[in-house]
Amino acid sequence: MDNEDERTAPTKNALSDLQSRRDRLLERRGRAQRLYYALVSVSLLLLVVAPVLAWRLYSSSSIIWLYMLLYALMPLAMLPTYRIRLRQVENDIYELDFQIDLQEFEVSKQESRAEKILRLNDFQLRRYYDLNIRQNSWVFGLGVFCIVLGIGVIGM
Repeated sequence: MDNEDERTAPTKNALSDLQSRRDRLLERRGRAQRLYYALVSVSLLLLVVAPVLAWRLYSSSSIIWLYMLLYALMPLAMLPTYRIRLRQVENDIYELDFQIDLQEFEVSKQESRAEKILRLNDFQLRRYYDLNIRQNSWVFGLGVFCIVLGIGVIGM
């Protein structure tokens, strides 16, 4: 009996450590989400309000309203950074959930090997998807930039 308690004690400690790390990551994700959504709100608000306010305060022939619009776009430039940070925290939570699941049940050597192979394949597939999403986002951003540039050239 004592031998069995000694084997399960480290597992329970490891499990409680993983769960406390998961709780901390959940709090961190909550803060990151609030910051991200606040930044999105401020960006959209500035994007709408700044040009209208600048247009009313300065004459339409003045170029200052254009500078105000560019300043309003600055928080939008920070959004990808915060989105990546949020995604990293979510990936960490996913990994900890997987580790917690592994700690809760005893598995044989073959099951452990199969889980490792599955995890490796999952990691490679996720890396491929992330690469694809980054490339598609870049192409989309380039397309939007070309449209805006075309409108600017035609408008001048």
